[in-house]
Amino acid sequence: MSTFASEVIYRCGDFSYRFVPHFLKWPDGKMQQTCGVFAKNGELFVANRSKEYPIAVFDMDGNF
Repeated sequence: MSTFASEVIYRCGDFSYRFVPHFLKWPDGKMQQTCGVFAKNGELFVANRSKEYPIAVFDMDGNF
């Protein structure tokens, strides 16, 4: 993991990931995300503790 002027980059093997705060556009309501995984098409699947959206899916632009 490296940090450059408030930018955090996570590296794992040949892959690198940059943390972008407030990137995801959550639906209204309380969301308590626990973990997430990316699909091959770039979608992000997030498991959370919300009863309304136990699995939230976001596109590559962060849209729900």
